Amino acid sequence: MEELYAKYVPLIKRYAYLYRNVEDSESEAWLLFAEAIKSYDSTTGVPFEGYVLSKIKWGMYNLTKKKIKNDKRITLYDPNIDTLEEDMKIDYDPYLENPEVKLIKKEDAELVNKTIDRLTHKQGKAILQTIVNDDKLINVADGMGITAQGVFNLKLRGLTKMRKSLLGNGYEREG
Repeated sequence: MEELYAKYVPLIKRYAYLYRNVEDSESEAWLLFAEAIKSYDSTTGVPFEGYVLSKIKWGMYNLTKKKIKNDKRITLYDPNIDTLEEDMKIDYDPYLENPEVKLIKKEDAELVNKTIDRLTHKQGKAILQTIVNDDKLINVADGMGITAQGVFNLKLRGLTKMRKSLLGNGYEREG
């Protein structure tokens, strides 16, 4: 088994370096390697080396995508609060360097917050928790005491109202 690990050290090091923006990238690569060993099925006709390479390459890629998504994600300060007050407002990417872009993002966040304030409490909560917090419909439904279909309908009606409100205010989509 040690020979197998020794054979793949260069591959692990390579992908750990390529995806160094992932925290503990080398550890993640080794975990992906162990997972590949565990899940490999020789009856499929796929060469082991190609399978391992694919698992590590795409595993690291997916971890990077997840990290980027989480870094740029819209966040809520406290998703467990039952009211849509100041601590449930949207806060956009605070790491932007360009002051002009920061101002535009801040204005967009204020516009979205004002639009959400015009929705019913349940519509706003459904949108914030499902879209902004990326919670599952069933989890939001349990918290609100309704069905997942009810949360979906609230979210859909709220998004429709938001779209009409934003377009009514002269807000145009780019592209």
